[in-house]
Amino acid sequence: SIDILTHKSILDENYVVEANTSALLMGPVKLPGSVNVSQDASLTVFGEISVTGDLNISGTFSVR
Repeated sequence: SIDILTHKSILDENYVVEANTSALLMGPVKLPGSVNVSQDASLTVFGEISVTGDLNISGTFSVR
């Protein structure tokens, strides 16, 4: 079977990708808080992303 994952288009809090993990966000998405991608972590965004807080990248961040 196929599972469908969804998330809100506006995430209300800080978003952290911990070390040794990978995360995906499907845009368009707005993040009024901060985004932190730890060392040895990765965040890939498909579509548009808007971050109004701090963007702290120690790992890998890509927008496709």
